[in-house]
Amino acid sequence: MSELQDLQDKKDAIVIDLFLNNQNNTVPNLAKLSGLQEITVHQIINKYLKNKTINARF
Repeated sequence: MSELQDLQDKKDAIVIDLFLNNQNNTVPNLAKLSGLQEITVHQIINKYLKNKTINARF
């Protein structure tokens, strides 16, 4: 695995951990906590949620 991919995987893990474990899991707050740019946080969350099924009843 390349160093660049390893770094991206670490960023992903940090953001997803913060997203799942913080009550205030808004993009601006997660960006502040992680030190990453909001666009980066948004992309990571979207990539994560793209593979998830959200159960909702309407």
